[in-house]
Formats: sequence, structure tokens, C-alpha cells
Amino acid sequence: MLSVFVSADLTGKIICLDPGHGGTDPGAVNGDLLEKDINLDISFLLKDMLLVRNSQVVMTRTTTYESLGNSDRAYICNDAGADLLISIHTNSVEDPNYDGTYMYWFKKEDRALASVMQPIMYNELGDYEGQPVTYYGIPDFIDFGTDRFASGTLMRSDMPAVITEPVFMSNPTEAQWLSSAGSERRTQIAHAHYLGILSYYGIPLDPVCGDDTLNQESEECDGFDLGWNTCISLGFDDGTLSCTEDCTFDTTSCTTSGPECGNGICEGNGEDCFSCESDCACFGKDCSFGCCGDGVEQNMDSKKCNII
Repeated sequence: MLSVFVSADLTGKIICLDPGHGGTDPGAVNGDLLEKDINLDISFLLKDMLLVRNSQVVMTRTTTYESLGNSDRAYICNDAGADLLISIHTNSVEDPNYDGTYMYWFKKEDRALASVMQPIMYNELGDYEGQPVTYYGIPDFIDFGTDRFASGTLMRSDMPAVITEPVFMSNPTEAQWLSSAGSERRTQIAHAHYLGILSYYGIPLDPVCGDDTLNQESEECDGFDLGWNTCISLGFDDGTLSCTEDCTFDTTSCTTSGPECGNGICEGNGEDCFSCESDCACFGKDCSFGCCGDGVEQNMDSKKCNII
């Protein structure tokens, strides 16, 4: 079962930071603002924060001129023996009113990482200079949650990995805040990533429920007091995490879905193949005639599943 790893600091951990896009691929563009440059600057800011916690930091690129394929990014992190891969992006859509935080994962261990980082980043970035971002004319700051995404960076990485989309640079207010290197908003975004990484490794910044210590008389067991842990981050599939009276995690309401697609066990007609990651990856195909992932031809027309 997956869990959040507890450590006093990040000594011995190798964090691979992947500034999205780069070189001939600028990413999103808003006037003179290029996503590839925002991503790189935030990555450098985050690197400095992680070094203070004694982490080793690897970066997939260190200049604006480098072009990398998605798989290349994963291979760099794999070769470095990284413990985590954080691919940093900045979101953009046609509607300039949109703003909020979004995160992508692919593997199950990615999902555990995303489930810790996403709520922290959303809560940290919903304010700016002590005021809700709506105070500055942004209609709403939306928690878009996490989604599974078949990116080569995520699929080919050997460690837990996520793609982060902390804010929308297409929003004119965000674009203004993001307009200069080392700006307060860019630093805030880097710090939100930093807090998410620390929480994933169980490094408390404040007293939290689940650390086996009752730190204050009125310690509550929701929100930040759970250290942003969830049933998913602790290796379950769903449910509501709570705390016991002695301040340990209560997982009695956490649930698992049982056998998964790809484990060689037939779960019944219509087995969902989207989550298959082993030999037979039947994205969107019908598994009614066999066990997805068991290496056996499964469709009526005897076509084999595609291998990742």
C-alpha cells in the first residue's frame, strides 16, 4: 500500500524539476509572456527552496533555449535516480476569466503525490498579498482537481511524477503578476510547490493530525490539520480520512476498489481498461472478453492490445 513517507528533512532525496516546454516550443503565449520562461524561473526559485531542506535537485533544462521531448524529460530524471519528478507548467485557455489550479498524474503512485500537492497549491494560490485573488477582479479561483493524463513524462518516469498547472497565464491579472522574473507571484507558486513536496514526505510545518502527537488541546482533524493527507495519498482508492482521539490517522472510512485492470484477474464484463499499464494497454477498449493486462488477445476481432 502506498503511503506518505515521513522524514525530518529532504536529506538523501533527489527531486527532479522539469520546466515545461523550452527551446522552439514556447508553450502558452500571452503578449510578450512565454510559458517556457515562467516555468524555468519558477523551477529555479523552487530549487533554491529545496536546497535549504538538504535535497539534491536535478533540472531537465536550465536555459530557455533547450528543446526536449516529453519522454526525454522522464529519462533525465530516471538516469539521475530521482525520487520525485515535478513537471512545472502554466495554464492557458481562450476565456481570460478562468483562473485556478490543476494537476495531472498517470501512475497510481503519481496520483498519491497529486492528491497531496493539489489541495495545498490551490489553497496557497487562492490568495495574493493577504487578499483572496477575487479581491483583484479575478471572478473565481477554481480547484480543477487532478486528472489522469497519458504524457510521456509521466508514463515513462520510474518515480512518482506530476504535471502542475498552478495558475492561468491567460488571465490578465495573473499575466500582470507573472510578468517579471522572480516576481512575488512566481515566488508564491514556487513556495506552493515546496509546501506540497514537504507534505508528501510528511514534514510538518505546523502541528498536524496524524503525527501521533496531540499538539494542542483543540487540534482538529480536517483540512490543514490532516497535513493535506487523504485516503488516496495513503494508498486507498477513495473515502474520507479522519483522525483518532490520540491523533493518528483513522482510515476506517477509506475504501479500495479491489482487483484492478492489469492484474490478470477478470473482474466481469466491461472491465475498464483505461488504467492498464502493463503488457496489454487497452485504452478505451472493451475488456469483456478477457483480462486486460494478462497478455491475452481480448477483442472479438482478435486484435492485440497496444503495448506502451
